[in-house]
Amino acid sequence: MIIGASVFQTMGLMGGLEGTDQFMTRNSFLDSVNQIFDLGYQQIELPADHLLMALDQTELILLMQDLKILGEKYGAKWAVHLPFLWINGSALDDNIREGSARTHLNFIELTSVLEPTHYVLHSITDIERLRNVAVTQIREELMQRVINSAKRTAAELISAIGDPSRLCIENLTNVDFQWDLRIIKELGASICLDIGHHFHRGGDVLTFLEDHLSLIKCIHAHNIIPKISVANAANWTLVDHAPLGEGLIDDVKIVQWLIENEYSGSFIAEVRGGLSEGVKTIKFLQELGAI
Repeated sequence: MIIGASVFQTMGLMGGLEGTDQFMTRNSFLDSVNQIFDLGYQQIELPADHLLMALDQTELILLMQDLKILGEKYGAKWAVHLPFLWINGSALDDNIREGSARTHLNFIELTSVLEPTHYVLHSITDIERLRNVAVTQIREELMQRVINSAKRTAAELISAIGDPSRLCIENLTNVDFQWDLRIIKELGASICLDIGHHFHRGGDVLTFLEDHLSLIKCIHAHNIIPKISVANAANWTLVDHAPLGEGLIDDVKIVQWLIENEYSGSFIAEVRGGLSEGVKTIKFLQELGAI
């Protein structure tokens, strides 16, 4: 199992720099990456959206060169979370879908110098309006068109990546994963299991692992904490991307299961809250013998 992380210092800050009201810079991002590797993480999954919001194209090209050198220094691996904000690779409108695919393809080309182990894709998105279609047959026909559109985008990305298994389609909270699974199996892609998303949908994580382990190349790991309103204790929400070992999900059982079953893919700690939360998570994993 490869123990990796998102970039904790920018997670949830939309490209902002932790502790400031400024966007991150190339140098500050490099500092963040150094800090994560120094903690003992073996891989970093680069956040495409945050980088695209904070840095221009020249800075991005220079950053990739810097990261390549840094990866060689630490003997570390890279992964990429492809863009998902403001784009839709499953859109029924060809212009939107093609533009979204180009955004993905540009970032794949940009990061190819790092030889990422995998690329994470939000495949089927923005289907909330279909739930309001009253006629079942029309709704189902539209959904099939959405699936076909998402499949076209995924196929284009695989053509650029080369190895289909390096494209990891992530399960999302508001999408029935069975639709994504059809695309994965037809194209030979892999699964990115987001533990928190699956929990949000009422799923059992261990059952998912047992059913799909051979297809899972990447796991996004984070916990979920109930947040109670100060004004009214009857009002509460579930807040995800909390550190491992803190929350409603039994992370201990999940990590132990992965160790016992010799899971060899990436285990990405996708935790918000800054570097301090990354410290808690790596200590939790070290205590369990995962690293």
